[in-house]
Amino acid sequence: MPSGVYKHKPHSEETKRKISEHHKKHGIRPSKAATAKSSRMLGKKHSEETKMKMSIAHTGRKVSPQTRIKMSEANKGETCHFWRGGIQG
Repeated sequence: MPSGVYKHKPHSEETKRKISEHHKKHGIRPSKAATAKSSRMLGKKHSEETKMKMSIAHTGRKVSPQTRIKMSEANKGETCHFWRGGIQG
């Protein structure tokens, strides 16, 4: 039996097939099911107390030079979230 995070018995191949057929029959897309399962905070908000704790935990954290270079490259050109297809203004 798996240890750690997973405390359940893995699905058998037959069970996986039945789940797949059910999803296909009822129009459930696997990506939607996976997103809802993996996104525990979906529709929730952090409390002010929790946000303050996270802020304090990250205060003073140093980023290595290699990480700074990776962050810089990730935010250049088309990979930047501000990129608008080369439109100025």
